[in-house]
Amino acid sequence: MTYELDSKLLFRWLISNCLITICFGLFLALICLVPSCAPPLSALFIAGKIDLLLPYIIFTLVVSAMISLSCYWDSL
Repeated sequence: MTYELDSKLLFRWLISNCLITICFGLFLALICLVPSCAPPLSALFIAGKIDLLLPYIIFTLVVSAMISLSCYWDSL
């Protein structure tokens, strides 16, 4: 059995994943910049020593999603 992927459905799925990833990265950035907006998460990041790596994680999330988004957009 072979399955064919509908290109429009795949494009919508990839675009929605890119937008969700960008929103998640911006949410993490908001937690870093304004810790009072989500105190339990901010405390978890500080207690777990992830606060040192968080800027790199945010950068990777947002930039990779934006690169993917531009590649998908150019393939139209």
